[in-house]
Amino acid sequence: MTAPRRGQRSYTLIMVPHASDGDVVAVRLPITWLQVGAVLLVSLWIGILIFINAYFDMAGRMEELSHLRAVNRQQREQVARLTEEARRLAGDLEALAELERQVRAAMGEVAPAGEQQPEVRAAVRAGAPAGDDWTMFAAGATAGDPALADLQAVAATLRELRQALPGQREGLERVNAALVEELARRDAVPSIWPVRGLVTSRYGWRWGRFHNGVDIAAPRGTPIRAAAPGRVVFSGWDGAFGNTVIIDHGYGYRTLYAHNSRNAVQVGDQVGRGQVIGYVGSTGRSTGPHVHYEVLVNGRNVNPWDFLPRR
Repeated sequence: MTAPRRGQRSYTLIMVPHASDGDVVAVRLPITWLQVGAVLLVSLWIGILIFINAYFDMAGRMEELSHLRAVNRQQREQVARLTEEARRLAGDLEALAELERQVRAAMGEVAPAGEQQPEVRAAVRAGAPAGDDWTMFAAGATAGDPALADLQAVAATLRELRQALPGQREGLERVNAALVEELARRDAVPSIWPVRGLVTSRYGWRWGRFHNGVDIAAPRGTPIRAAAPGRVVFSGWDGAFGNTVIIDHGYGYRTLYAHNSRNAVQVGDQVGRGQVIGYVGSTGRSTGPHVHYEVLVNGRNVNPWDFLPRR
């Protein structure tokens, strides 16, 4: 070992053996060696700390990347599902609009059902989550993220669909109310023969006086059927008419059935079209078994022949 230079500080490391016959070893360590060793140890420790920190940082980034990939996949799946739902919804809206047009056309009305169609047709191109769904999924995306752009486009589309729905619904409700009213009005119109038989006397003047109905001859006891649904407002004896039934069908329509052998309904009964309400007879002033059948519209007699289907 070389002797240290004059003035150079050093430390001596003495190693004493446990055995009594062992040699004592003395090692002289210059101070510069110890300083270099200390620097190396500190550098090594700092390097280890940097490595550990980089490792955990990388692990965190990998976990975050995996999470972002899962969120992105979930967003894209949601966009695809909601897009398909939006397309179905838009298709349903167009089908409803077409149905409304057809119904209005059948009712003889001009169809304004196409007012929402531009929005609906534009909406077919995309779809979007609504309300909380949009908030939840948008929260997982960042500005410039393609998934966010997809969600925004889909959200805008469904907003258009939601704006179109109230108008479409109101239009259909109006059409439905008008259709129900029209069907009820048409249903109130007398449309079947009360009995099948020979018309022996028509509506109009005969023997110097006006005949307000048609006489249909049929065998005694033949069932007499209501010409339309309605409510029985009279059932009883009516002078020259004998046993008589009067039915109010609504919308101003009434029918009268007279000379019955007996009546099968009472005042207040609700009857359907074709329901038996009495039986053919010759009561009152009559020359033989038949039904005297009248149709009244808003209280005035009209020609029943106009309401009887041709055989």
